[in-house]
Amino acid sequence: MNNAIENLRYTPLNIPSGSLLDMESRSGYDFNAFLFERIEQVRRDLQSYGTLFQTDKNGYFFKAIFGQNGKITDAFYLWENIAYKVLLARNNSDVLIGDDRKSFLDPFPVQINAAAFTRILSEELSNISRENGDEKVRTALSAINRRTWPIRERLGNYIFGHELGSDSNIFFFLAAGHIIRESDYEAEKILTHLRTNNLFNKESFEQCPPLYAFLSQIILIYGEDTEFEKFVLGLHDNMMESSWDDWKVGLRLLRGIFDRFEYIFGDKDRENGRVKLDLDISKKSLVLNVNKALRERFMFKVYSERSQVIAVETIRDAEADPDNFWEIIFDREIANTLKRLFTGKGMEKLKDNYEAAMAENKQKPDLFLMLAHSFGLPKKIAQILAATNHMAFGGALKPIDQIIDREHQRKGKQSMLAKNGLSRTLNSSLRTIVKVLKSTLDDQDLSEKFLDMLDISAEADEDSRNLTWESTPEEHFRVMYVINTAFSWFVEYFGNKTGLKDAGNYLSKYHANYLGLLYEIVCDIEDVMPQKITAESGKDYGTKITLPLTIMVNLTENELPDKLKPQLKDDIEFIKNFFEQEKNRKSKSLEQITGDAKNDLIKALNIGQKYRKYIVAKLLALPQLQKIYLQSHYFLKLGFDSFPVKDELNKRYYEIFKRVLDETWNKLQSFAEVNGDVKEEKPE
Repeated sequence: MNNAIENLRYTPLNIPSGSLLDMESRSGYDFNAFLFERIEQVRRDLQSYGTLFQTDKNGYFFKAIFGQNGKITDAFYLWENIAYKVLLARNNSDVLIGDDRKSFLDPFPVQINAAAFTRILSEELSNISRENGDEKVRTALSAINRRTWPIRERLGNYIFGHELGSDSNIFFFLAAGHIIRESDYEAEKILTHLRTNNLFNKESFEQCPPLYAFLSQIILIYGEDTEFEKFVLGLHDNMMESSWDDWKVGLRLLRGIFDRFEYIFGDKDRENGRVKLDLDISKKSLVLNVNKALRERFMFKVYSERSQVIAVETIRDAEADPDNFWEIIFDREIANTLKRLFTGKGMEKLKDNYEAAMAENKQKPDLFLMLAHSFGLPKKIAQILAATNHMAFGGALKPIDQIIDREHQRKGKQSMLAKNGLSRTLNSSLRTIVKVLKSTLDDQDLSEKFLDMLDISAEADEDSRNLTWESTPEEHFRVMYVINTAFSWFVEYFGNKTGLKDAGNYLSKYHANYLGLLYEIVCDIEDVMPQKITAESGKDYGTKITLPLTIMVNLTENELPDKLKPQLKDDIEFIKNFFEQEKNRKSKSLEQITGDAKNDLIKALNIGQKYRKYIVAKLLALPQLQKIYLQSHYFLKLGFDSFPVKDELNKRYYEIFKRVLDETWNKLQSFAEVNGDVKEEKPE
C-alpha cells in the first residue's frame, strides 16, 4: 500500500461537502468523553487506586500478591494484563463491550461474568508467582470488594470502573497500556499486535473506538514523533486492506480521533480554557502533518475505487471499432438515460428535439463522461449530467441556431426549422431549456452554471454576428474564446463539485477554450469552403463573418500563384456582395435558398474551395493559432496530472483527449495541403 500511496499526485484544499473526496463528511466518533482532558483523570484515578491498594491494611493485600519488594507499577501491569485479556475475549458470550449503547455518545460498558473473570485473574496471578494461587485469587477478590482496584463486582459480573459505575476510559486505557508496553512504543509492533489479534475490522472499530484513540494519544504524548506518524498512517493502511465497510467505519474512527486532536490544538479552545492537558505546542505541527498525510491516503483510497462511469468493456469494444468509437460509448452509456429523461409521458411534444439531440455528434457527451469519471463523480449522476448537457446543446440550442442560420438540412436530414417552422421550433426548444433547467434546480451551482452558459453563449453569439470584414484575427479569437468558455461550464462544475479545482481549471481551458476553438475553426472552414459541397454547406453566409471568410477577403496577390491573381479582386467583391445579399434574404424569409440565390451560393462555395489552400496556410501562420494548439497540449497534461492518481483509465482517457486534439489539428492542416484548384461541384 505504501508504494501505491507514493503515486498520489495531488492534495487539493477546501474539498466541498458531499464530494467523493470529502473526508469531513464521514463524521467521526465524538471522543469528548474519552480523550485528552480525561486521560490525566484516568491516570490520577489509577494512581489513587494503586496507592490505596498498596497501603490498605498496611499493605497486606498488596504484599500477599506481589511480595515484600512489590512496586506500584506491578499493580498497574496486572490491571493492564487483565484488561487486555478481557479485550481479547470480547467476542465470547462471557464479555459484553458496548452492545447496549443507544448511541455512539453513550459510555462503552465493559463487563465480564464472574467465572470468566476469575479464570483470567487466576492466569495473570500465576504469571507473577505460581505459589498459593487460590489464596492469591481470594486475596485479589477481597481487594476488589474493598474498592482498592479499578474493578467492581456487580450483579454477578465484574466491571471496570469505580463506585459510580462502569468507566470504559479505565478499561480501554489499561488495554492500550498493555499493548504499548509489550510493543515498546514501536508503531510497527503495535500494528502487528492489532493485526494478529483481529483488531482491524468493523466490529472492533465499533466496539472499541476508545482503544485506538488512547493508543494514538499515548504515543503522541509519550512516544517518539516518528512512531506517532507511523502508527496513525499504518492504522489507516491496515484499515484499507480490510473490506470496504470495515474501512468506512475505521475512517470514521480516525476522523473522530483527529477531530479531537484539532480541538486540543485550536487556539480558540485554549483561550477559553477548555483544554485541561498541557501538551507541548510543538506537537501541533506533527498532528497537522500526519492529518495531511492521512487525508492523502483517504483520497488515494476513495479515488482509486471511484465509480466506474464507463464500463471497461465499453472502452475496449469502442477502441476495437475506431469508425464507431463515439457511437458505441454513447449508445451503451448515455442513450438510455437520455431516453428516460426526455421521452415518454409529458415529453411527447419534445420528440423532435430529442431526435435532433440524438442526431448530433456523440464525441462531446462521451468526453463529458470520461471527465466525470476522472473527477470522481458517481456513474448515475455523470450519466444524467451528460444526457442533460447533450439535450441542452443538441435538442435546444442547435435548433435555435437553425432558425438564426436559416438551416434547412442538419446531419443529412431535414432540420427542425424546415420540418416544423419557426414558431414550433422555437417553442419546443425553449420548453426543452425549461425541462433541462428544472432538472438542475436541486443543485444551485449547477443551475447557475447552466444559466451562465445560456447567457454568455447568447451574448457571445450576438457579438460574433457583429464582426465585420475589417475585424482583426484577435477580435475573432476573443469572441470564439468567450463562446467556448460558456460551453466549458461542466468541466469547471466538476472541479468545484469535487474540490479538484486545478484539474477543472486546466481541463476547462483544454476542452472548451482551446479544443473547442480549434473545432469551431474547422467547422467554419468546412462550411464556406468545403471539400465537397452538400445541401448543408454555406449556412454562415448572411449570418456571421467568420475568421476564414475574413482571411479570404483579405488575401493579397502576393500570397497566391500567378494563375489566381487576376481573379482575386472580382472573387472578393463577389463574396462580399453575396454575403450582404444573403443577409438581406435571410432577414426577410425563412425559406430554403433556391433559384439564382442558390446558384450564387454554389459560386461562393467554389470560390472558397479555390482559395482554401492559401486561406488555411495563412490561418495556420497566425501566432494565436499556433499558441492555441501548443497550450491545448500543455493544459491537457496539467489537467490530468492534477488528478489524485494517474491510474490506467486516466492514462487511457488522456491519450483519447490527446488524440482528439491532434486529429482536429491535423484536419486543419490537411486543408492547406490539398490542391486549391478544385473542380466545381453542384449540391447533391
